[in-house]
Amino acid sequence: MDEEFLHTGTYEGEQYAVPMGRGITGYAYDAKVYAQAGIPTPRPDWTWEEWADANRKIAALGLKAPDGRTVVGANDNGVNEDIFEDWLRGRGGKLYASQTKLGFTEDDLAEFWTFCDTLREEGAVAEAPDTAQANTTEMSPMGRGLAAADFTWDAPFPGYPALLGDQVHFAPVPTTDGRQGAYFKPSMLLGVGAHTDHPEEATALVDFLLNDERAGDILGFTRSTPPNRRIAARVAKTLEGAEREIYQYAQRMEKYGLDAPPAAPPRGDVALQTAFKRAYHRVMYDLTSPREAAREFIDEANRELRS
Repeated sequence: MDEEFLHTGTYEGEQYAVPMGRGITGYAYDAKVYAQAGIPTPRPDWTWEEWADANRKIAALGLKAPDGRTVVGANDNGVNEDIFEDWLRGRGGKLYASQTKLGFTEDDLAEFWTFCDTLREEGAVAEAPDTAQANTTEMSPMGRGLAAADFTWDAPFPGYPALLGDQVHFAPVPTTDGRQGAYFKPSMLLGVGAHTDHPEEATALVDFLLNDERAGDILGFTRSTPPNRRIAARVAKTLEGAEREIYQYAQRMEKYGLDAPPAAPPRGDVALQTAFKRAYHRVMYDLTSPREAAREFIDEANRELRS
């Protein structure tokens, strides 16, 4: 395993867990719609401004969704903390400064939410009710035929071409002046309880899951790319279609150059993801401004991280 990636299972300098899958973010996009709108195939260095313009061009086509509405460019990024983190990292920032402190400011979040809010008001990305219902691939704006692209992780990406057709491909996350914010993140972390009655058996199981070819053949890419490079290269020889595409995508992004991944997030991260989505829901339903929502979220996040 790469040392930088192994570092994601550390806390205060000590290794507590090891990653079981090597995931990365991207966009599922309909290549036929992109070509129809005259949008080039997204490159690893394309920018957020280019992404926004692509969404506007798609909406301007006037394509009709199954319910008769106009097809928009993409999902509304504002609800997703993962996208915000990629956006931050592309600007040299980070989500967390430590286990008890945020790594961004009210200005950072207000700027991101203003960017997202403006695109929705322009009709370039999904409407608020469609974003609020997007709990699965099938219920996402793209899955319902309402949008030409959706932000997703590599492991669930094959669900999009399976649902919509082989014209759906995996595109890089946009950048800020060419700096990628995406990074390799564990899809799962494996650890052994300090007080287990069976430490040898438990560590043997972890070793089997991560390093045994038989386990690699069974698990495949169900938890993203196996973190053991030898196992990943072996399994990749059997991949086809969308699974092969995500493996090649990860190699392409690694070659382009990504910053090192952060260590494991604070224990309050799951609660903050929910709070992040809830705060932006208020923005997209015109109940508050991006600035006020950012202020409220940061206040809540600081309380959560201190508790």
